[in-house]
Amino acid sequence: MPMSQRHEVTRGTHRSGQLSCHKVAYVSTMTGVMTGPMGGFPATGKEFTLDNIIIQRLENGKVAETWVSWDNVAFLSQLGLMPPPAQTAE
Repeated sequence: MPMSQRHEVTRGTHRSGQLSCHKVAYVSTMTGVMTGPMGGFPATGKEFTLDNIIIQRLENGKVAETWVSWDNVAFLSQLGLMPPPAQTAE
C-alpha cells in the first residue's frame, strides 16, 4: 500500500528539568486495495484512501514510540464492511 506524507504538523523539543522529549507529528495518506483478509473480515477487492495522523517520539535520534490515529468508520465504509454514517438534514 503506497503511503505519502502530506505535510508536517509540528516539530519541537520540550524540556522540563532533566527530561528532554522530541516529537514529530504529520499527516499521511494511505491508499490501497483490500486483497486479503483483515481480522474477521474477508477480502473485498475494494480500494480505499485513508488519512492518518502520526506522532513519533524521538530518542537519541531514533524513533522510540509511534502513535497513529485514523477514521475507522470511513475506512470500513470504503471497504463495504460498514454502512456509511447517515446524512442529517440541515
